[in-house]
Amino acid sequence: MSETNRQFELRQLLKAYRKGLISDALFEEQLREIDSGVDATGETPAVATAATEVRSPEPPPRVWTCGSRQFDSERGMLVHFIDEFRAGEAFGAEAFALWAEVSTDPRLRGGLHAVREREDAHARLLAARLSDLGAAPRAELPAQFRETARTKLRSREIRDADKVRAFLERLPEGEAAVQPILDVLAQIERDHETCALLEEILVDEIATLKWFEETATRLGVGRAAAAEAVPAATNGRAQAGDDAAGLRTGL
Repeated sequence: MSETNRQFELRQLLKAYRKGLISDALFEEQLREIDSGVDATGETPAVATAATEVRSPEPPPRVWTCGSRQFDSERGMLVHFIDEFRAGEAFGAEAFALWAEVSTDPRLRGGLHAVREREDAHARLLAARLSDLGAAPRAELPAQFRETARTKLRSREIRDADKVRAFLERLPEGEAAVQPILDVLAQIERDHETCALLEEILVDEIATLKWFEETATRLGVGRAAAAEAVPAATNGRAQAGDDAAGLRTGL
């Protein structure tokens, strides 16, 4: 049988096999009839060719995701997330300090000092881990967002209660507020040091959110109250662009 005829018959046989028109046993029998020669692997050329053609396609390459971004390595995802997260925490420390300076509520002021210290510690730890991974800090929150937040939080004209309400309105409820961290943690397989660091920061973030929720309830501006009309003082608060690593201070 000529090579041309052999290839033609092989293609026809493969079509019939793929459509389920012939059994495995008959498929193998027909292959051996098409080509009785044996190649270096010990299989007939037709068998080897058919095995290659019917083999399942290779699975797509692994990708890691962070928000809408995709990365071809775990390290790439972590460098991006850590840098964005670091930028958010660093500005959070600055912003909460500005708020504490003008707060007229002693309990709120004390809590803001504690939150500021946590945010500052997170920023330093994340910057150090970024350096360990061989990367330099690059991310910054949008300039307009930062300036608007500074103006609002250091204002003595906006009540503490309204600032608390504005903070919570920017965040989803419950676990969704820290979902970006959870999403990254779920994808880490090798970098156990970064995993442990993020897990501990996550505990702090949840504590901060819980404290703000409790403070809002104490001030009568919990999420239920936030559904009512918003006072004019907060109507013009800034809306930032894309979230830094999907998580910000909520300011």
